[in-house]
Amino acid sequence: MIAVACAPDDPSILAPDRLDERVSVLEEYANGGLVLLEERIAKAGAVSLETLFIHMIQEALAETGDETPTDLTTEILNL
Repeated sequence: MIAVACAPDDPSILAPDRLDERVSVLEEYANGGLVLLEERIAKAGAVSLETLFIHMIQEALAETGDETPTDLTTEILNL
């Protein structure tokens, strides 16, 4: 579905013969996410990964203005 979002005017992206393109789009997003995590971990210093992820979730909630976290978010924040 990421490939569809990247190419909204190209429904043929879902064709079986374009699997390699969809995989490539997914890999690019995954690599981008890993780079962001790597940067955040480097900046965080001696903070545990749990603490870092909790802060990242709280930041994301603040950015979206979502005052009501989902059950999963609540569980993570209560670790």
